[in-house]
Amino acid sequence: MIATMITVKKIENKEELAECLYIRRMAFIVEKNIPESIEVDSLDTFPSSISHFLLLDEDKPISTFRASEVDSSTIKLQRICTLKEYRGKGFGKIAMEFAASYFSEQGYKRLYLHSQEDSVGFYEKCGFRVISDMFLEADIPHYEM
Repeated sequence: MIATMITVKKIENKEELAECLYIRRMAFIVEKNIPESIEVDSLDTFPSSISHFLLLDEDKPISTFRASEVDSSTIKLQRICTLKEYRGKGFGKIAMEFAASYFSEQGYKRLYLHSQEDSVGFYEKCGFRVISDMFLEADIPHYEM
């Protein structure tokens, strides 16, 4: 991966939220055929009770995730995805490293997520481990990690 400027930022306005939703639309609705009624929910607003993040290559939004507080020590990462043409280049790992560091600095002790079955290996490389049996979300096999 060669990039001159990779940044991860917490979104600050509706325009940045729209960029997050575009990336998610391409990854989940277009590629995985997840119905929009499942993919987009009441937390996809600005402002919101959860935090949305963008990973940018230069100024181009290429990856996103959102995070919700479960309790005072736990964060659940959600809707993690990268535009297809940027996958396999280390950007997802950068986003996960950012999340681990950012939320640790905020005093959280635990991060968890629901991984689609075909992404388990990626999250294991990022330090997560499977802690559940397989279950279905949006008719797709998932594991809690």
